Amino acid sequence: MRNIITILLFLPLLSFGQYRRYMWGPSEYFNVVVDRQTHQAYTINGVASLISNISNAYWGASGPHSSAVVDVSGNVWTMGVNDNGELGQGSVGGSASTFSQITVDSAGNAFTNVTQIYAGLGASGAGSGWAYVAVKGDGSIWGWGAGFGGIFGNALEGNRSRPVQIIMPGGVLIKKLQFCVCIVALDVTGTVWSWGGKDGEFQIEYLLSQGTTSPNFYTPTKVVGLKSPIRDIAAGIYWIYAITATGDSIFGNGKYSGPLGIANAHQLNDPGIDQFWATPQFIWLDPYLNLPAKPKNLYGNTLTSYAILKNGTLWTWGDNTQGEAGQGNELDLANYTTPWQGPFGVGDTTVQIRRPVQIYPGKSDWDTMFTCQTWTFNTWAEDSSGNTFFWGRQKGGIGGNQIEACDMEQGAQAGNWPSSWDVTLPQLLDSVFTGSIIRTPSPGCASNPTSNNCNISNCSTSGNQKPVPRITVTWSQNSIIWDATGSTDDHHISFYKIDQKKGNALAMGCRACKVNTFKNNAVGAYRLQLTTIDNMGASDSTLVDVTVGRIRARAGRHVVH
Repeated sequence: MRNIITILLFLPLLSFGQYRRYMWGPSEYFNVVVDRQTHQAYTINGVASLISNISNAYWGASGPHSSAVVDVSGNVWTMGVNDNGELGQGSVGGSASTFSQITVDSAGNAFTNVTQIYAGLGASGAGSGWAYVAVKGDGSIWGWGAGFGGIFGNALEGNRSRPVQIIMPGGVLIKKLQFCVCIVALDVTGTVWSWGGKDGEFQIEYLLSQGTTSPNFYTPTKVVGLKSPIRDIAAGIYWIYAITATGDSIFGNGKYSGPLGIANAHQLNDPGIDQFWATPQFIWLDPYLNLPAKPKNLYGNTLTSYAILKNGTLWTWGDNTQGEAGQGNELDLANYTTPWQGPFGVGDTTVQIRRPVQIYPGKSDWDTMFTCQTWTFNTWAEDSSGNTFFWGRQKGGIGGNQIEACDMEQGAQAGNWPSSWDVTLPQLLDSVFTGSIIRTPSPGCASNPTSNNCNISNCSTSGNQKPVPRITVTWSQNSIIWDATGSTDDHHISFYKIDQKKGNALAMGCRACKVNTFKNNAVGAYRLQLTTIDNMGASDSTLVDVTVGRIRARAGRHVVH
């Protein structure tokens, strides 16, 4: 059903603020979140589960199969798989289902005063595995787990089941680091250092940016090509970034040009071609990225880059195979196999974003993001009001949007239809601490109800009804508020999606949110569509026509079915 609404809009007032309510520590299958107001820590499996034995939590991080939490006293707590000693408890092998404190380092001294912790891959031709690296309050850095490829410096190769100190030349103090398959660290003077990752698979000899194709893998070394002191660093698995303290210029280096946002004109016209880009020093990226404002901070997950700008907007470039760019699309990995090359398929540039594009146009109060550089294809972001949004790969229920595969234990559905639960637009996590898990079968089960574990009890789609989309439109002097919370379903509505079908391009805002606000609408006619998708894969949509005119209208509400 369509309805015509006439409305007069005025410019809204915007407010900016700095606020960080949560600290997310994600990876491929594990995720922890710390509430920095209550200092409680949670694991994420569809929804949040309280970690009862940790009080005063401050920081969280995860590898693919383990997690770590730092409390306000600087103590580190770990749980999960311990194949490489990544739990730091003095042993290698086995696993732990509850969090335990790392009490001592490799020398037997109390291990405390940690302020930051990062998970990454320690890899070389001799071996590989998962490791953690921590920064202490005194500027020293420590690592444990898979210490291959020079990650722990000083030729300390092999698994380390207790934290070992990574020695910086001249006693340099570190204030931040990034850990992918190598380590990039920023010291207190604004100098950037690199080391580790002696693994030719990732072209680390170039990525380390030490000015030579024969870098020092085992000793932290200053990088080459940067100007002025650096105020911040970021990294993905194939690239690294630095932001200058003077002028906020962006420098970077990496294996491929696409993830760095420096594709040439030929590549823009032919998205099926990627170009190897490698030089052993940092490159000035501002002329290529051409962002509309100076960067506040940069972030990277495994294959995608992000920038929160000083005007509060959020931009992205790089890979979008699993919806990491938040643009509403991804590859259907169940039916697309060539030339996709697995989770590191940068050779497949079908959905790669070669130049920065905006995430959630119309929103300008982004504050921070939470990403992980290795084996992570999703992202969490927080705005200045403390609202958290999620998008990207949703395998294993780590997104926090209540959705969990109905056959998680068997896993056949995820194997056969790996894109099933992905979120390709920013989704507001409004029930992560209060909701319950919604067991959700793959949409592939609709056409294969008796196979691939689709016939187990909580995966049945038999008798499922389509959701009923309903929109309440409220208007005031300067905005239209779109409210779809009245939509109903016989089970659970998992996803909402808003699309524009007619009219001048709108700043669509949160296209995956139940409630959305359109501001600064030009005079004219608009047609918008709401699509609702339930947890059984059934969907339905409805249209609403909105006319914005010059005649003042009284505030009111209108419901569209």
